Amino acid sequence: MGMSSFRFVLSGLALALLCQSLLTGCASRIRVRENWHFPKKTPIDYRAAAATWHKLEQGKPLGKEELADYNEAVRDTVSRLAYNWKAAPNDLNEIPTNEGNVRIQVNMAGVNDADLIDHLVPADFVKIRKGLHSRTIVKGVGSSMVARRKWSESDPMVPKTGLWFPLTAYLNFDVPGRPVLSLKDPTRQSGLRFAGKTLPFAANYSAFIAQDFRDRQRQILDVPALFRFAWFESRMGLYRLSEFDPNKEPCVLVHGINSSPLTWNNTINEMLADKEIRERYEFWTFGYPTGAPISYLAMRLREDVDKMSAFRERNGAASPKMVVVAHSMGGLLAKTLTQHSGDENWNQIFTVPLQKLKVSEQDRELLRKILYFEPHQHIDKMIFIATPHKGSDIARTAPAQIVSDLIQAPQRILHISKELLKFNSSALTPLGLAFVKEAPNSLEEMRTNSKMMKIFSRIPLSPEVRYFSIIGDTSPPGTPLEKTSDNVVPYPSAHLEQAESEKVIHFRHAVHKSPEGIAEIIRILKLD
Repeated sequence: MGMSSFRFVLSGLALALLCQSLLTGCASRIRVRENWHFPKKTPIDYRAAAATWHKLEQGKPLGKEELADYNEAVRDTVSRLAYNWKAAPNDLNEIPTNEGNVRIQVNMAGVNDADLIDHLVPADFVKIRKGLHSRTIVKGVGSSMVARRKWSESDPMVPKTGLWFPLTAYLNFDVPGRPVLSLKDPTRQSGLRFAGKTLPFAANYSAFIAQDFRDRQRQILDVPALFRFAWFESRMGLYRLSEFDPNKEPCVLVHGINSSPLTWNNTINEMLADKEIRERYEFWTFGYPTGAPISYLAMRLREDVDKMSAFRERNGAASPKMVVVAHSMGGLLAKTLTQHSGDENWNQIFTVPLQKLKVSEQDRELLRKILYFEPHQHIDKMIFIATPHKGSDIARTAPAQIVSDLIQAPQRILHISKELLKFNSSALTPLGLAFVKEAPNSLEEMRTNSKMMKIFSRIPLSPEVRYFSIIGDTSPPGTPLEKTSDNVVPYPSAHLEQAESEKVIHFRHAVHKSPEGIAEIIRILKLD
């Protein structure tokens, strides 16, 4: 066996060992299949559907079968329209019913950018093969749909693959012979109000989550993105997971090392089971190749949060407040959204001001963005989950060192490090010189004795933000709290003095996936 082959095998073994302890993003892939059932030529029973609609309007009680038959008529109407689009484009809205052929009027008022929707499928036809542990389904009026809206320049803060979101379809028979198929977003309008009562819309939130994460999981691939920054740099970014709503608060989810936005799939699925959470929050995920230096990744997160705030403001957002939920190393990135770095931070690395460095203006601007930052004025709450505020000793193990040696640094960082060593070595402090020479990656920086930890852990947090901690614990019962650990982050490192509340849960490092962890996130999100 040649040296290169031996090194490849060794690195594979090291990564396998590390995955058992440190690397927590090894989430199961989402697998989804659409099983379309186009209705045959059998007429849809609009007579019974219309009778049920009028009973709903009058507030009369319905039997389960009546509502089920009405909902099935709605679903079959959508299926028939899809069949027409595929097979009979000249008769798109012509539906065979027991009332004869009926032309359907489609009403999508209230659906954002309806003209950009390129896919609409009944949620009943979405078969989730793998990836979600439970199903978040609301029973009610209508047929639950899943829609995909294309990326557009007017709304660039969705993945290039498009944005999946839930819709509910229902048939309105108020005008005899002229039924209207209406579609509504159940996260914005929860139901129909008749005779003083609100009847909830039928909705299948798991179906849209599965469809969206099936596409979104291509954005960042856990292990390759740890090693090869360049392959995934163009995919890095903060993207919305739900339809834009100016009346909702954004909730930003930041994953940890060797992970991806996919790590939040079950967490979001469970959170959307709560009506108050659905109606209050708009979810966003930040995906990034996790091997790059933490300070560089934190800069990219700050830039994207600024873009998100500007996007929401341009589109009439009522409240600028936002919540950040961050797991593991993601918490180290997110912390910088609440910190003031100032000259003290700069002076730990350089002996001269920024303007005195012999670098290009592009490099000067990059250094400024990395080392100078202010608290983001719109952060209301920040939830740290298993975050190594003081580092993790697991990153000092032999497998971690082998893996660390294979991580590719961003070209911009390598270039600026060379420029600093070549033309500005006298302008570096001893700590700065060591920091630049190492050209560190995130795995090295998470060590308890790393240069990054020494520099950035001293920066105080903004007192204007409310902080919360959720901490895992896999230690034997009776272990003193200060000696517990989640097998990756010891309690003293995850503990945060400024936290308004701290929840320690008997679970491994991926505590954001545990039932108790999700319940605690929901509790905090509901706080005023």
